[in-house]
Amino acid sequence: MDIEAEFEYARGELRGYWLRTTAWINALWLLLGLGGLVVALAAHPLSASHLTLALLSLLLLGSHGLAVERRLRNLNTGTELSLRFTELGLSWRNQFVSHQIRWPAVRRVRRTRGWLVFEGTRSVGNVAFPARSLSEVQIEELTKWLIAQKLLR
Repeated sequence: MDIEAEFEYARGELRGYWLRTTAWINALWLLLGLGGLVVALAAHPLSASHLTLALLSLLLLGSHGLAVERRLRNLNTGTELSLRFTELGLSWRNQFVSHQIRWPAVRRVRRTRGWLVFEGTRSVGNVAFPARSLSEVQIEELTKWLIAQKLLR
């Protein structure tokens, strides 16, 4: 199997996917930080522990905000990507960076809402590509190979 494709993400496509898949955890961190602030500032006589809780909550909110901002900025999708699937693994590159994942590091592959999601081990993480980046023939060939390897059900 050797499948190659060139594609470019649509504006905001990758950012939207990331926000949809991680929205619940981002909301949880936001709720935790705001809850700590409410508890700390709702106490009538302010004590050192309440001020410490308020400072920790502000630190949590600030660090989470910076992490989300950095992640969204790094999801820059203005360049064309070259995507390749081989017997050894998958790789993708643009003019600046090249990435490669071997198949043993991929736990399973899913097709959800027009995306091909490669769920990797902890060190690899999840990688998603829009299904429109491949032709129907390429998707069919890739699907058959992934089913034979028991990566796709």
